[in-house]
Amino acid sequence: MSDDENSIDIARRMSRNWVGEERSLDGMRDEFKLYGHGRRAGMLDELDAEFNKMSVDRDNLKRFAEFSTFRRDLHKLHQDLRKAGR
Repeated sequence: MSDDENSIDIARRMSRNWVGEERSLDGMRDEFKLYGHGRRAGMLDELDAEFNKMSVDRDNLKRFAEFSTFRRDLHKLHQDLRKAGR
């Protein structure tokens, strides 16, 4: 992963290469729901580690905001699924 590419960018690029179109953030969230507890927790740990390494500056503020919102949404979704017994 290059310094200017985050997990969201990589997922979009891989999706574009495999199916010919970019995966949306909603599509990534829907797919996240299908994973088991262990896999979701592992993915969240990876996102948290990546988030802690990110630097915020004027050039990447929009990408940082998108990433932090996506991360927060996945954490909430994971907690909701845990409460539901999934």
